[in-house]
Amino acid sequence: MRPKKTTSPMIFPALVIALFLGSGAVSSAQFTDGQTPPVPDSLLAAATDHSAADGEVAAGDKSSEDELRTAIDDIKNQLSSLEADLKKKQDKHDSSKRFSYKVGGTLIMDAMQLSQSDASRAVYGQIDNRTQVRDARVSIKGEGYSFLSYGVTFGINKEEVNFKEVIVTAKDMPLFGDLTVGHFWIDSNMGYTQAIYDTPVADFDCNTNTFGAGRKMGIGSNYYAADKQGHLFMGVFTGKGLDSKTACAVSDSSILFNVRGTAIPIYRRCGDDYLDEVLHVGAAYYWTRLDPDGQMNLRLRPTGWNYSMPYLLGGKVTLDDYSVAEAEVAWQKGGFAVQAEGFLGCYDGLDNATGATLVSRFMLTPGAFHEYDKTYGCFEKVVVPEQLRFIDFENCKYFEGYGAFEAVCQYSHTDLNNLADAGGDLVYGTYGELIAGLNWFWNSQTRWSFNWIHAMPNTAGGTTDKEARDSDTFVSQVRIKF
Repeated sequence: MRPKKTTSPMIFPALVIALFLGSGAVSSAQFTDGQTPPVPDSLLAAATDHSAADGEVAAGDKSSEDELRTAIDDIKNQLSSLEADLKKKQDKHDSSKRFSYKVGGTLIMDAMQLSQSDASRAVYGQIDNRTQVRDARVSIKGEGYSFLSYGVTFGINKEEVNFKEVIVTAKDMPLFGDLTVGHFWIDSNMGYTQAIYDTPVADFDCNTNTFGAGRKMGIGSNYYAADKQGHLFMGVFTGKGLDSKTACAVSDSSILFNVRGTAIPIYRRCGDDYLDEVLHVGAAYYWTRLDPDGQMNLRLRPTGWNYSMPYLLGGKVTLDDYSVAEAEVAWQKGGFAVQAEGFLGCYDGLDNATGATLVSRFMLTPGAFHEYDKTYGCFEKVVVPEQLRFIDFENCKYFEGYGAFEAVCQYSHTDLNNLADAGGDLVYGTYGELIAGLNWFWNSQTRWSFNWIHAMPNTAGGTTDKEARDSDTFVSQVRIKF
């Protein structure tokens, strides 16, 4: 016997009504804020029209979806266009950076006190003390297309404004190495080359300068070997230098050939920031062929004396040719360094020596060191560690360190007595010079120097037969690089 049914016939309509009302309540709660709920693309694609009313609603949703997709496609197209424009601008910006440049310079201010003997006044006259802005240099240097470098430097002082350096260098040229064209230093000795960066004393050492070739128009090639631990320079120059007043030796020669080679058998670094030890050796030779009846103007005066001060030795000599041979050695271990150079000059062949010069220098810089430039084969600026900097512009720190101190002692001697055989109005003789100094580096770009220069000239013949007694010069100098 089957059991009796207990379900009422009204239950099914009630369930349907409850489900309908429940779904309406949920829908009302979801659209309270007037927002359209997200609909998965898969459901939209699978949706079908089951009635006319449902078809109208589906058609409206389909239209909204198409508009939304169209708007999204427009945004994508605009973004793609903006990205393309930005890339073009970046490419144009990068191409404009194929030539880079950097502006720099040096400002030199000094005060000089001179103590003269009566004999010195009788020969050279009274030389007044002075405080002045000695010189200002402004340079623009940079690179282009990854294989070119260029530089323009001009100097300003109270006597003149002239170009010091105007060069263009093509790097890694076949057969020519780094080929330089323009008006620049003739790579004739270590002292001259080091002066590109700085000098350990107040000015060019005048004994070194006497046998230097100065700056001239020409072309030269630098060759390197073994990670630039070997360096060879060869050049051909002509004409008078544009800044002839700044050199002690000036030749109005028609042509000059020059060669200089350097090597660093020892080169040790402690990381990238500290040069522990370097041994430098080198030699140079240049030969000058003068124009017919050309004159060589050989001049010498104490270190630190500026352009308006008299020369102690020298004068004009009529020569056919003139040559100088030079040897150099330097060693630096941490903050201790010694340097020495020797020169021998000859005129009208190798049989007539014009004299010899020996320059030796001692430097002690505790806690700091001179960086070495393999490109030029010379020592450059003093590197002051951050913790020692008296003024640190880069890190906006002032008066936290005491700076770096460098003691300098230098002796040089030049013998020009053989020039008596050359004739002309030359003042020949011997000249010795002793320099003691203290350099205070506030940072690697700023220094304050105190130099005592003891000059020991002994002149005879030429325009005077008087003996000039010793003199003492005290120079206080500030150099600022930027």
